[in-house]
Amino acid sequence: MDYERGFDIGLLTVRLEKVTRSLKQQPEGLKAKIGYFGAGTGAAAALMAAVVLGKDIAAVVSRWGPA
Repeated sequence: MDYERGFDIGLLTVRLEKVTRSLKQQPEGLKAKIGYFGAGTGAAAALMAAVVLGKDIAAVVSRWGPA
């Protein structure tokens, strides 16, 4: 595995967007309120994905995010 990819905020953001869009296409996902939790690099990705997806994201919890 490529250790560095775990810190690629752009890659993590794209993955989070894709899985969220996939969930929203499922019958259960249409009604679901989606929230993200991210710590460190994951917090940055969660915030970026939330900006892109807008109203589809109900909440973002960030722990120890980027300075």
